[in-house]
Amino acid sequence: MLIYLLIRYFKREKPIEVITSKPKFVLAPFEIALTQLEELKIKKKWQSGEIKAYYSDLSEIVRTYIEDGLHTPAMEMLTDDIIDRLKARKIDTTQLSILLNTADIAKFAKAKPTSSENELAITFAYEFIHQTKPQDND
Repeated sequence: MLIYLLIRYFKREKPIEVITSKPKFVLAPFEIALTQLEELKIKKKWQSGEIKAYYSDLSEIVRTYIEDGLHTPAMEMLTDDIIDRLKARKIDTTQLSILLNTADIAKFAKAKPTSSENELAITFAYEFIHQTKPQDND
């Protein structure tokens, strides 16, 4: 009898485990960009002479935000084309234009922007993102 009960116990159907994955919390594009700007600020690349790397990272953060947050192609476009597209959408591009043009000059013409221009560039990035992020409807 004991053997019979043991066989029945081990042969019974096991309950099916339902594996559910936790929903991933996805940050909004503007939140990602602001976080990346903070990380760039902490790295202090331009302060340690890495001007080209600083502007490459800064430009990539802003261009990625423009693509993901504003749904406007930006990664492979010329700065003037990005500015024109955003102007057509009635977005103020004054500071963005200065930022991206300074980045282009620093990356490709090997110019060395001043410390104040480097500070201003990241400030313009923050302001552009805050200006164009979705507004809370509270």
